[in-house]
Amino acid sequence: MASTSNKYQEIIDSKIQQAIELFKNKKYENALQIYTALIRNIQKLSTEEVITIRKNAGLSSKPVVGSVVHPKLGSILDQRAATYERLSDNKRALRDSENLIKLEPIGCKGYLRASKIMILTGQEVEAYKVLQRGVYTIDSAIKKHNIVVPQKLFDNLKLKYRLLNDKLKRQQHQQNQQQKEISRSDSTKRTLQQSIDEMLPLKKSKQGDISSLKHNPRAASPSLSYSSRDPFQILPLELIELVFQHLPFKTVLKSHLVCKTWYKFLTSLPSLYKSILFKYKVDKSEFLRGMTLMKRIYSNSSTKIVERLKLSTTLREEQFLEALKYLAFKADLKYKKMEVINPKFNIGDILLSFLFPKNNILEERDESGLTAFNRLEALRLGVSASTTHIPHILGLSNHLESLELIHMSPESTPRFEISNYKYINFLKDKCPESFPTLSKLAMIGHPQREDGGKTHLLKYISEGRFPNLQSLTIVSQDLRSCDSTLVKNLPYLKELYLENNTGYDLNTLLGNFIVEEDVISSTTFAKLEKLVFREKDYLEDVTLEEWPSTLFPGLATIKYLDLNSTSLTRDGLYKLLSICNVGNQLSFLNIGAARKISFPIDNLNSRINNMTTPPRNIVSIAKVLQIVPTLTHLYLNELEFDNYSAKMFYRELKENIGWENVHLKVLDLSFARIDGIGLMDLFYVSTRQGVTFTLDELILNGIEINQQTIQILMNKGYVGKVINDFRKTRWREYGINSLIQE
Repeated sequence: MASTSNKYQEIIDSKIQQAIELFKNKKYENALQIYTALIRNIQKLSTEEVITIRKNAGLSSKPVVGSVVHPKLGSILDQRAATYERLSDNKRALRDSENLIKLEPIGCKGYLRASKIMILTGQEVEAYKVLQRGVYTIDSAIKKHNIVVPQKLFDNLKLKYRLLNDKLKRQQHQQNQQQKEISRSDSTKRTLQQSIDEMLPLKKSKQGDISSLKHNPRAASPSLSYSSRDPFQILPLELIELVFQHLPFKTVLKSHLVCKTWYKFLTSLPSLYKSILFKYKVDKSEFLRGMTLMKRIYSNSSTKIVERLKLSTTLREEQFLEALKYLAFKADLKYKKMEVINPKFNIGDILLSFLFPKNNILEERDESGLTAFNRLEALRLGVSASTTHIPHILGLSNHLESLELIHMSPESTPRFEISNYKYINFLKDKCPESFPTLSKLAMIGHPQREDGGKTHLLKYISEGRFPNLQSLTIVSQDLRSCDSTLVKNLPYLKELYLENNTGYDLNTLLGNFIVEEDVISSTTFAKLEKLVFREKDYLEDVTLEEWPSTLFPGLATIKYLDLNSTSLTRDGLYKLLSICNVGNQLSFLNIGAARKISFPIDNLNSRINNMTTPPRNIVSIAKVLQIVPTLTHLYLNELEFDNYSAKMFYRELKENIGWENVHLKVLDLSFARIDGIGLMDLFYVSTRQGVTFTLDELILNGIEINQQTIQILMNKGYVGKVINDFRKTRWREYGINSLIQE
């Protein structure tokens, strides 16, 4: 094992040296490809493999601060950021630098690189904050853990921080001096105006000085037309309110600084402050000033209801729960939608802050805390993994319609002791048997955590305590103890999203939707419109042979079917498509990264790459479209698909379907083994015939295609739009097309 690891490390070192040489020779594009491939390969390693590599390199299995990462990953990210910088791609360079900081928070390179790029792009204040964070983080780690860091790099980091600090201070001093000069100049003008008024017997204007004639031309001459650009002088307040309602919250706040008139009028309109969004790592003084302003604004409102409030992390950890208590007990406001994000705290901490005004829960409870949430309709919590008090969160409001729980880190130690009998009895009172108002529920777990059994919410779901649930999302949970009754008691379910869960396969899922023929007409059952099922584990072939096609009326109305990374065989896929398209409504299909199916591929390429696919699992696009003729979106990302596949794809459409019956609009072939020739064959580009098979959008991420080829396809009308980011290393992107936190 050690020899294999050493050999693997030698290959990586060789590739890094090759990329460095290309960089020195100004062959940045070539260097970039090597760095990207290295990062892609390293990210595929399991945690156990990374730990072995770290031990062989003489490092601890886990760093003192930060994640368990490959010892070379940080250097490669920094070098790729430098390469992006030379290619003038500052956005990607900054992204790599920020990723490096997350992976190695006590390394200097990430802070140095990020600050350099920020300064290049004119973000000096942000660069200062990054350098400040770096110095503080590393210095704290040295004192707390007695670690050793590269002294030269750390000295350089502190020097750049000090120099930029001095520069920003000088700029601030110069601005202050300019303001003083302007103030003195205005004062001189006012004194001069007073002297003129005393010397000349002129009638004073309403504004009291000559400057008013400049701003109000009608006062100087009735024949002059009024041309003020200040909307508050020429528009009615109702129209101004409508205009500002369409501006971002930040823009409204910045408008306070224009003048006193703007500030006065804007703060008299509570409708402009329906959303209160605190910035990331807000400090205590900023939070209190913001809430004081909001209280003053909402004093003009009869309901004092905030449509949406978002609070993520505060500058200091201990201030976060204080801020929550302020919102619950001192703000004198009510909230419809609330988003609370902080991976350092668990649900028990959040709940206690909402229910008790002080940390000592032996004291009497203040009912104003509950009043703040009695209008709550949507709650989104991003916290550490915790399941104990999830049901009690539901008891905060009788109007709760949406609950999203995102476990952003492994379970943390509770800040408060919550075993007090008063607290427990209170929670029992606030946790009813049924939750009829809830229509959307999302449980997004942390990948490193496995509960080992049903959480309270999973138990509640299977018991039917959410009778009106329409949308259910379960990600990265342990479902081994869940059976075919998990969603069987959700008669109004329309959207089901299951991804990366342990111990739950398609056969078990189908058991939730089976309805015996003799009771179909008398039973109320879910009619799904959207189903996402993505397996975590590599399972045996899923053929669905044992299931009849006629007993799943709840799946017959599906419009959106996502089966990314499943173990379905070809026949299993055909069977499931037949089940889901009985209503002839299916338009979206994702079978990307399927483990057991392939399209026809070139046998020579198969032999070269040792990727032989059993003939029984080769999928026919014609067969798919015959079963689902309404298909408009097809995702085949990360499948075995090459130039030969493209040629056969076109041939099957032409010979077995006919162009008039093809309704495809979007096709995703990301990470396929296809090149420009394959693309030409996919559409059969020829000067001898007109355009036949066309797409609105073709997605080719992770594939290096000549831009001239793409332009030919677009110019000739085969494709309306091509998305081709060849630098992408994987299809899954958290928050975009996946909910797996990595």
